[in-house]
Amino acid sequence: MEKIFVDIDETTARTIEDWVYPIVNRDFWTNFTHETTLNYRDVFWDIIQENWKPLTTQRKIEIFYKAILSDKWKNQIRPVNWSVEKILEFSNWFEIGMLTARHQLLSEYTSEWVKHHFSWLVWKILFSNCYYWWNRTKSEICLEEWVKIMIEDDMDYALELAQNWVKVYLLKTPWNEHRNETHRNIVKVEWWHEIII
Repeated sequence: MEKIFVDIDETTARTIEDWVYPIVNRDFWTNFTHETTLNYRDVFWDIIQENWKPLTTQRKIEIFYKAILSDKWKNQIRPVNWSVEKILEFSNWFEIGMLTARHQLLSEYTSEWVKHHFSWLVWKILFSNCYYWWNRTKSEICLEEWVKIMIEDDMDYALELAQNWVKVYLLKTPWNEHRNETHRNIVKVEWWHEIII
């Protein structure tokens, strides 16, 4: 059976909208929303400050981790609309895996969340750690696992995957809709219903 990999944050999990931003907005008096996120690699920009200084990258990562882990055993981060239904449909013809750039420190939480929302539909969860300067890219993992299709929300990952012969279905988000890059292996879609494999 052919395999598909699916990204997690903002592709299947409404992580920033449901959990990270509400906590950050409460603690730092900000007004971040899904729609104001123009750079998903730095969702907090330089607006957040502690002791009148912008946060370091490491501190932003700590805040992100702490926010996500505070959902542990609650599973209140909702799936992205129609992702469960579409993955259920795809599971009739494909083996479904999750491939995320989350750090492996979040592996237990991630496995718990995936099992809660996608139960038996997902065969494997893998971590690329691309955000944290590790050297294992999503395309390398796809090639190692013989995966030729990925569902993603990040244009930079989509380009890297596409250049390495992985077909990418790129979901429209505020952080990629202004990106004009194209590649024959990238199919831009408005939402999950438009993905036809």
